Parts: sequence; C-alpha cells; structure tokens
Amino acid sequence: MAAWRRYLRANSSSAEEEGLLAAKMVGRWPSGAPLEPAPEHDDPELAADPHRVNDFLYREHDDRGFRCPAGAHIRRTNSRDVTIVGDARMPSRPYTVGRCTTIMAASSSRCPPT
Repeated sequence: MAAWRRYLRANSSSAEEEGLLAAKMVGRWPSGAPLEPAPEHDDPELAADPHRVNDFLYREHDDRGFRCPAGAHIRRTNSRDVTIVGDARMPSRPYTVGRCTTIMAASSSRCPPT
C-alpha cells in the first residue's frame, strides 16, 4: 500500500489529481462511488445508497472505457455487460471475483471454470 501511495504522489501534481489517478486505477472513488456513474468527482451520496452503488453497467455510457478505464480493478474483476474493449474481446462469461468468493465462502469448493 505504501508503494502504491508513493506511485500516486510521484505521478500527480496535486492532491486532487492523485485522487483521480487512484480512482482511475481502482474504478471507485475513496467513498466507494463507482466511476461509471460519477466520472468527474467523488459522490459519497451515491456510495451510501445500497440500491445505486452497484447498479450500473458499462456498455451504454462507457463501452470504450473513457469514464472507467478498461484496466481498472473494478472492470477487470467484474466486466458486467461489456464484451469488447477496443480490439480486445472480453470472455462471453466474464470471470468475476465476487461471484467466485461467494461460491467459495458458501461451500469449500474451488471456483467453477469460466
């Protein structure tokens, strides 16, 4: 974590830019608000709303990854409805870390193949 913070500081010119770079890498703001519906600034109200915080898709508004980069942690672990990013095709049944850990927690089995 310390190395990541150093990287953010070294590649930003202000605290605001540091926060934006971190959000672009993770796909969420410090409050937990996702970048797709809140691409310009943190939205703690959105993050606090259990009905809205995870209720978003990428295809309609961010298919190309301009709001939330295709390489962001949140997109790589749960690509939701996106099947193509530029020329790179996503799997037809994307692997989601959350689904796998839920399965593993419920039964001590390994993750199912994707």
